[in-house]
Amino acid sequence: MTQSRTLNQQKVVQAAAEIAKSDGLSQLTMSNLADYLGIRSQSLYHYVKNREDLISLVGAAILQRIRKQIVQQIVGLSGEKAILAMADRLRDELAKVPFMAGIFYSMRGTDGEVRIHDEVVNYLDLVNQIAQADGLEAMEVRPQMLVGAVFGFIFLDSFTLTDTRQTAEERQREYEEMIMRLITPRQTKSGH
Repeated sequence: MTQSRTLNQQKVVQAAAEIAKSDGLSQLTMSNLADYLGIRSQSLYHYVKNREDLISLVGAAILQRIRKQIVQQIVGLSGEKAILAMADRLRDELAKVPFMAGIFYSMRGTDGEVRIHDEVVNYLDLVNQIAQADGLEAMEVRPQMLVGAVFGFIFLDSFTLTDTRQTAEERQREYEEMIMRLITPRQTKSGH
């Protein structure tokens, strides 16, 4: 239990993420969160506007945490290695919080979701920074396609919509092949 006088938005968001991780996104209600924190439901509205705002804060906090880990991991890497390391880390970390697929799936473009939008833009910027630092513009790295493909792959994996007969190694190989197709130079019809 958290004492209300020591409570802040960061603690509320962390507790909400713990509920979503252990019980699922559907169980992340203001009432359940208040019970978890040992406070009255009304007290939560000092820190968040509503459930949608709370979910947006949780999603953005998770994406921000993962992005910071990625930045630390890719120091010293460049080009394809940096992009693959980024994509792998994003996939591995999001697999630990499967409720994030539900957050993405439920997004409707409301004002409260601007935090998640901003964090996704930060991922696009990171891909651009990697590409520019390594002169990969010629490789036609398209950050939106790359980040969208990674999130899409994660989304499908989280719902086990992929071929369950595949081994983890086969899925990893397909994942890396998808990433490489997105960052490999396009061939013209004449083969150049």
